[in-house]
Amino acid sequence: MTPDSPVRRAPAAAPSPAGRARARWAAALVVALVSVIGIGGGTAHAETTGMVLDQQFVENLGSGFDGPVSAITPLEDGGYLMGGAFSGYRGTPVGGIARLDADLQLDEQFNHDLGAGIVGQARQIVPMPDGGYLVVGTIFGFHGQWGTGHGILRLRPDLSLDTAFMDALGWYPFGPFATVRTALVEPDGAIVLGGEFTEFQGTPVGRLVRLTADLELDAAFAAATGTGFDGAVRAVLPAPEGGYLIAGSFGTYQGERAPRLALLDAGLQLSTPVPDDLAAVLDDPDAAVSALAPTGDGGYVAGGYWTEADGTPGRGLMRLDARLHRDTAWETWLGAGIQNSAIPPST
Repeated sequence: MTPDSPVRRAPAAAPSPAGRARARWAAALVVALVSVIGIGGGTAHAETTGMVLDQQFVENLGSGFDGPVSAITPLEDGGYLMGGAFSGYRGTPVGGIARLDADLQLDEQFNHDLGAGIVGQARQIVPMPDGGYLVVGTIFGFHGQWGTGHGILRLRPDLSLDTAFMDALGWYPFGPFATVRTALVEPDGAIVLGGEFTEFQGTPVGRLVRLTADLELDAAFAAATGTGFDGAVRAVLPAPEGGYLIAGSFGTYQGERAPRLALLDAGLQLSTPVPDDLAAVLDDPDAAVSALAPTGDGGYVAGGYWTEADGTPGRGLMRLDARLHRDTAWETWLGAGIQNSAIPPST
């Protein structure tokens, strides 16, 4: 693409099996966060709200990880890929990424093949069509070798480092010590990346970029986003008609008010302002929206940290419709919500 060419994005293709991924992601966000972090008020509270804590999940998890979990990817077989700032799972050393089966048992072969794994902290893990994985985060290296990951790396199906991918990106493509927080792989092989970076290979960007399948900067996308966001981008989802829903700890997009959420159209312009009642909550400088999942009916579930208008801590999860209006009935059903927020801004 040239800077003057129109910005286009192919409609998102449904993963196999078709039609299940959106509902599974929504369920994974709620179930995994609720199960790992807990519901306020415990079992008695769950009985009055209908949100039931998955006790079997908790029992299977056992002592769990020895550090924070910052990436949860549900798998089609019912298992999970977990990433974060941890080095052990239930007493077994792991390399910053762990594959668990549906019963939360560690995949020993995966763990063996990964070896020492990530130097840093994985924040999102995306399974690739060839069986490999795209990993983004605060990543400085792999297998103990510093300088082999610069916020992003790609693993082959055998969990070895895809050196051709790394060579194509070059040295520190997002600048030294940059964090890439989210990745969206599109049907044409392009990758949309968001995080805490303001450059790609020396070109200024606004914390959101699109790389072509050849890992070159999409110049038209960069021109359309312009100055981009004034704070970190933490989550990206495809939105209807070729746009995106963006979440993070930002307050503006291209200088326009966009408190923690931005719904962009296919031309990468703000298409829907955050409703005033939600904006009043998310305008707090300490607020952040750190996770998004589609609900399957055109809406979204968002996780993060915020304080309600009356000064009480937010529930950590909220449900939004396609125009970003809050589903207050769902939040009442949720009850006290996630203890200490779903994902604090500092993580």
